[in-house]
Amino acid sequence: MFLAIYNWAIFGNPLITGYSLTHEQDAFSLEHLRRNLVTMVGGLNTTALLLIFPIGLAGMLTTGDIWERLMRLFWFLPTALLYTAYYWAPSGMPYVRFMICTFPVIVGSAFLLIERASPPSYWRAAGIAVFIVFLVYLRYGETQNGMRRVVSDQGSRTTAAAGRMLAQTLQPNAVIFSQPPFFCYIGTRQSFRHYDLRIFNALDNYRVRRQPSREQRLREMYKSLGQTGLIDKKRELVQSFLAQSRQVVYLIPQDGVDREQEHLGEAVKLTLLKKWEVQTGSKPAEWGVYVVRKIEN
Repeated sequence: MFLAIYNWAIFGNPLITGYSLTHEQDAFSLEHLRRNLVTMVGGLNTTALLLIFPIGLAGMLTTGDIWERLMRLFWFLPTALLYTAYYWAPSGMPYVRFMICTFPVIVGSAFLLIERASPPSYWRAAGIAVFIVFLVYLRYGETQNGMRRVVSDQGSRTTAAAGRMLAQTLQPNAVIFSQPPFFCYIGTRQSFRHYDLRIFNALDNYRVRRQPSREQRLREMYKSLGQTGLIDKKRELVQSFLAQSRQVVYLIPQDGVDREQEHLGEAVKLTLLKKWEVQTGSKPAEWGVYVVRKIEN
């Protein structure tokens, strides 16, 4: 209800979402379904639900009366078919996470089958306990490594620290231009508007994969603009935000300041607001937060 009200207020229709405006709904096809089936099944069977997934499928099909089986299948199959038909299918949890809402029926069906196929009382409980301990043993090390790589790695900690620093330093509605490792998530702090500087580089954008129809339109746009046109677009964006009296800043390495200053032209100047040390390799690099200021005549 609240989501429908929000969509109505922001997009003019309770059934229109932000994704609708990007034509993401056009990114599903039978060809994607055929191509992604192995990735989806492999992800569920290894990354997400090792050993449990095949047992759960068997449990869905063999336990309970026909109506119970249909209910479980209708819980699992529509979501599985929908996201298997989606164009974006990287290996691992980034893709399998779309299926999290089906995990309860898979796990529940697996243990329902184990319970009905096992001897009664003590031995059944002991067997299920051993099975759970075995699963934890198999997955614990990989889960810990995954958490270290994704949540606790240097890049994640650096991004979190940068977001905290920017929230304490900038105005709540500041506009931020930055580059990797600060290419996403920063905009979720305060009411920041965030731009990855790579979008103004024609070569970088030819390598980014998006849903096919949007990718084609973007390729045509980048081809028509060329590198000079993209730099002009960046300059126009900065000027438009300054005209709205919004704070515009760059979070970039110190050795990139001259290049960005050249792109912005002589009407504005990048002024250092705060130095920032970033651990991007074996040793820290000197970065800075630079405010864009108009040069008064």
